[in-house]
Amino acid sequence: MQPPIEGEVRRHVPCATVVVGSSATVVVDAGKPRAVSSSSHVDAGALDALLVRVGAHGDDWVEHLPPVPAGCTVSVSFDSWQLQQHAAAALDELGYVTAGVAPTGTPDQPGAFFLVPWSSVSERGMWWRTLTAVADRVYDPAFGPVRAMLRDILELHAATRG
Repeated sequence: MQPPIEGEVRRHVPCATVVVGSSATVVVDAGKPRAVSSSSHVDAGALDALLVRVGAHGDDWVEHLPPVPAGCTVSVSFDSWQLQQHAAAALDELGYVTAGVAPTGTPDQPGAFFLVPWSSVSERGMWWRTLTAVADRVYDPAFGPVRAMLRDILELHAATRG
């Protein structure tokens, strides 16, 4: 990988490197660009976390989640009130902070979204791999279209951050 350009920030995520520059954001996977966002305005607050979606498959899905590491704050939102009622207490015991409910429009595929700070991704590799092993998807809100698509969910999580 080439050295950073002035004003550019690089973040390594297991399996990918995210390069955030002044005019573009690029995700590089195995040395090849995987996605590019050319938005000249990148919300700095959106760059400090990844949004992980975990499907609520079966009644025991929470049992497959790792506890939040000490010193980390990971918030969780649900796509239905029923799911929140069913899982919030168990997730609270694991150290997750409940952000609320933001329906995603897919009631046949219930799930929860976890906002994970970049510091937890980079400093808690084993925990991150355990979480992503049960995840359906990982979203980077640094990308404008992702941020727009998940705006309601991100706003819930932002409210938990103070």
